[in-house]
Amino acid sequence: MSKSDQSVNCTTQDSLSINLAKADDDRTVSSCSTYSDTSNSGSGNSFIETKRLWMLPLISSITFGAFFNVQFQSFIKQQLMDQMHMNNNDYALFVLIPTIPNIPLDLVIGPILDIIGARLGIIISTVFVAIGLAICMISISCHSFAGLIFGKSLLSVAAEAQGIGQGCVAGKWFTQKGLAMVFTVLSFLNKVASSSSGIIYPNLYNSSGSVMTPLGIGLGCILLTIIVSVGIYILDKRADEYEPAKNNENQVEKPKLQFSDIKKYDKMFWLIALQCPLMFGAFYSFMNYLQSILITKFFIDKTTASELVSIPYWIAMTTPIFGILADKYGKRLYFMCCTTFLSFLSALILLLVPTGENYPAVYISLIIFGIFLSMMCCFLYPNLPLLSEKYLLSTAFAICYATKNAGTAILNYLGGLIMKNDNSGYNNFLITFLFIYLTAFIISIGITLYDRKHGGIINSNTPQRYLEYIKQRRNQQATNTN
Repeated sequence: MSKSDQSVNCTTQDSLSINLAKADDDRTVSSCSTYSDTSNSGSGNSFIETKRLWMLPLISSITFGAFFNVQFQSFIKQQLMDQMHMNNNDYALFVLIPTIPNIPLDLVIGPILDIIGARLGIIISTVFVAIGLAICMISISCHSFAGLIFGKSLLSVAAEAQGIGQGCVAGKWFTQKGLAMVFTVLSFLNKVASSSSGIIYPNLYNSSGSVMTPLGIGLGCILLTIIVSVGIYILDKRADEYEPAKNNENQVEKPKLQFSDIKKYDKMFWLIALQCPLMFGAFYSFMNYLQSILITKFFIDKTTASELVSIPYWIAMTTPIFGILADKYGKRLYFMCCTTFLSFLSALILLLVPTGENYPAVYISLIIFGIFLSMMCCFLYPNLPLLSEKYLLSTAFAICYATKNAGTAILNYLGGLIMKNDNSGYNNFLITFLFIYLTAFIISIGITLYDRKHGGIINSNTPQRYLEYIKQRRNQQATNTN
């Protein structure tokens, strides 16, 4: 997941929030082997029991700097293009290329963290987040377009690794107590970072006349999170010293991931994987060009347009509310249908409103788009723990992140071609994304009907039943074969 897209990646943190706390308690081992589940899931560690509240603010804030900066181009698109003398084709390449490395790298970041440990991975990735943004700043001062792309690519890859490491450490410290709460806090703070960036970046540019000023503030935020990463490392390493001894006979050997394991994913999983580029991928691509649409079609000045782009992120702070609803009532796929319909409705409003100043229509559309983002975080990725064996869970996330990043890359570039250098193609852009969101809505209905045909498991308020359902079906198939 390009965390630039991950932020967003609404990230592992959004996807695991409520449902991981309720995943079945079988004795397979999670992909983050350093933090694999045991019978007590961390509750036997006296240090973790007493220091959880120390870890919470550290693990919650570690990605703040990355989320504050990773989508900076969305908030100052026109300003960045003016300062770097870019046209829309250059900008399309700028938003395309940094997402490409994350497509294959999503599949290897998890195993790398297994080798070096998540806590060390957090420190390394946080340092590289800072290096990536610093390279962007140097490249802008030198007007080096190639350097800017390289820095943004490094920033995106490092942010992705940082988010995965954060999820692993949080899973260790809050496996049994407060997992839903801590991932809700992670999601909330990431939304605060993204939305505040949408206000701070354009206003600092407006006051200084240079993108270097907001980027400098962003780099300062990342440097502070390096200190936070060291605190996480110290606490987590200290916790290992308090791990209770385990009898060899009670330990579970970690299953070896094989390519044939891909066949274990249910059809519904692949439908969800297909939704990732149509929902998350389309969201980030849409946001990358939203400022140009507001300026060109609605005659809004650059600074105000940049601030308006942050509205969906502010509205997405309602994510915990929808998470609670999903946890209490289920109906996840019904909500997913509503989610995709809202994205369609938001784009439709912007398309149908005539060219000219129309702030009420813009606000209504962006608020709806924010609700779409909030609901998407709760009703897309959180279904994955219900559709995967526990030891295949990170592979499931990796596949979905890879499809999301591939969709983001393609739609970013396609968006630039449709908008044209003079941004005159804004209505064609809106029509294109209207059909993308309509396709996602149709697929959501198909997923809901498929789930209903197979017992309505995902829509139930006891989601752990789906893993049991899959196992029972496989056992029955094996029995019939024999």
